Amino acid sequence: MKQYGFGVDIGGTTCKIGLFDMNGTILEKWEIKTNTENHGAAILDDVAAAVLGKLDEKNISKEEVQGIGLGVPGPVGPDGTVFKCVNLGWDVLNVEKELSEKTGIFVKVGNDANVAALGEMWQGGGKGHDNVVMITLGTGVGGGIIINGKIVAGSHGAGGEIGHIKMRDGETATCGCGGHGCLEQYASATGIVRMAKQKLEEETRETTLTSYEELTAKDVFDEAKAGDAVASELVDVLCNMLGTAMANIAAVADPEIFVIGGGVSCAGAILVDGIKEHYAAKAFHACAETEISLATLGNDAGMYGCVRLLFKSYFKEEIEMAVITIDGIKLDVPENKNVLDCALENGIYIPHLCHHKDLSPLGSCRMCVVEVEGQEGVTTSCTLKAKDGMVIKTKDSGAGASENAGSGAASDRTSGRLFYMSEVRKL
Repeated sequence: MKQYGFGVDIGGTTCKIGLFDMNGTILEKWEIKTNTENHGAAILDDVAAAVLGKLDEKNISKEEVQGIGLGVPGPVGPDGTVFKCVNLGWDVLNVEKELSEKTGIFVKVGNDANVAALGEMWQGGGKGHDNVVMITLGTGVGGGIIINGKIVAGSHGAGGEIGHIKMRDGETATCGCGGHGCLEQYASATGIVRMAKQKLEEETRETTLTSYEELTAKDVFDEAKAGDAVASELVDVLCNMLGTAMANIAAVADPEIFVIGGGVSCAGAILVDGIKEHYAAKAFHACAETEISLATLGNDAGMYGCVRLLFKSYFKEEIEMAVITIDGIKLDVPENKNVLDCALENGIYIPHLCHHKDLSPLGSCRMCVVEVEGQEGVTTSCTLKAKDGMVIKTKDSGAGASENAGSGAASDRTSGRLFYMSEVRKL
């Protein structure tokens, strides 16, 4: 039985690796250095060695591992081909194929910002929402778009490249992408430092920013919080750029929530409040109340998202996955698969009589009845189709239920099973 999955978030400096159980709980996490020498030729070898080494250390067989979910800083095609990762030195590389061959384990690859968005939607700041746009503010500006629980990757793997929305004509400085006037040039950590240096060359007012030998984005935000006028103006420019870009994104994607992550998001309320002000002034009226929140998973978001991507992709692509909860245990299962088989395959026993895995479910014996949160009465688990978010109870409530037979779902469930057991005994 599959019990584990690996989430690997490959960054320009380090690879963050997490070992997860099938409920999405991180069991252990560690980092290895990202070796970008020789055009990143050793990166996948290092990741493979780290994963296989952990299996040996924990005495886990490959048969117990569902796979490896991998996030990379570049566009990813549907077959797992990465199209140029400048930060890693890669050109065009089928990462899924290469890493799977090196490990003998199933691999699923996604863009790092997209999987971070997926992680925040699943277990972080976007939890409880199916339509999420995440914006990561770090050295650059990344983004991930989740619509109806699915990553919007686009036809070229470039879906969610929010950092390269054009924000300003006439910009002479060149963005890392080779373009000019991209959001990343103003709203990233490097962007605000660049703007600060330009401003200080022309500024005649006194400002505490001149006291720093090596100015950082954190310094700019700290001085703005302390009331420095020049720093406050710089922060306002950044928030204006982000608020404007998000208003434009909302007019297309209409998310339930924007989640702001990355190192710059550590600025906290001064950043979020500034973005909200500019966003509200520019958003289409139907989107003006869209929630804007900070990410909560920090640097772990990518690992969580990689695992979520893996769990949703292990089966055939046309099969959607769902997260259901049975007696308090969360399970990743194929959507529309009958709940009885989902339970039995994951070691959760539900009494049954007429059911056979090779036959169509009948639901005639009614021994397998369960409760579903939000639904009245009980239903047979062999005919119940798994849906994402479904919460199921198989166990009776206790003695009180039998004392009030016929008054609740637990009583119905107990009496139904007892009746059919008695009928069997008569045969």
